[in-house]
Amino acid sequence: MQNIHAVMASMVSRMRQLEITANNLSNVNTPGFKRNLYFSNILEDLLSRAPNQRYFDSQLRLEEREKMDFSQGALQETENPLDVGFNGPGFFVIRDGDGVAYTRNGNFNRDADGYLVTNTGQYVMGESGPIWLDEEGQVQVSKAGYIMLDGEFIDRLRIVRITDQDQVDRLGDSRFMFPAVEAEEDHGDILQGYLEKSNADPISSITEMISLQRDFESNQRMLRTIDGIDRLASNEIGRLQ
Repeated sequence: MQNIHAVMASMVSRMRQLEITANNLSNVNTPGFKRNLYFSNILEDLLSRAPNQRYFDSQLRLEEREKMDFSQGALQETENPLDVGFNGPGFFVIRDGDGVAYTRNGNFNRDADGYLVTNTGQYVMGESGPIWLDEEGQVQVSKAGYIMLDGEFIDRLRIVRITDQDQVDRLGDSRFMFPAVEAEEDHGDILQGYLEKSNADPISSITEMISLQRDFESNQRMLRTIDGIDRLASNEIGRLQ
């Protein structure tokens, strides 16, 4: 029974890792996407360990942990003046409902009212609030985040940094929530006309999925083998009795 529990725990772990890897792979073309990493251990909890016992009871427990990889993604030139990419650790602040969220996806647009918005419609926040660009005009964004419209200063992009990566929540659409600190000059460079690509690598993700699928199938075969051995042992015991 202990062997069966160990194999089943391994299969559950592989299934979860397959889900995470598949999600990473599906977002290889999402600007600013940060891949998830998965860690697991199969632990043995000792239920009793009396010194005079030769054998002791125990049970297996699967310990799982996920962590986001915030490493820099490659920068891709787009020549779109409203695209901005980070070369550094900063995050853009966007309005999300009644609060704010954070993103590395700098694929911005003007909305019908002239506000700078994300590709999913959230306002991009400046130090003075939502950034209004008017409906036309040439936009320039400096490496420090200063925004000019036809040579006139408009606002500065509001930029933050993570204070604790273990407290990050993924909201979808490359949006995050986390404890943040306002960043001044330590956020890295902002590059106009560039987008940060996903840091999920398609080749390694596909290779990992193939390996995980093979591991899962191997565990299935092992489970059938253990079940067959248990059935054979039960039949032999029955004959001996």
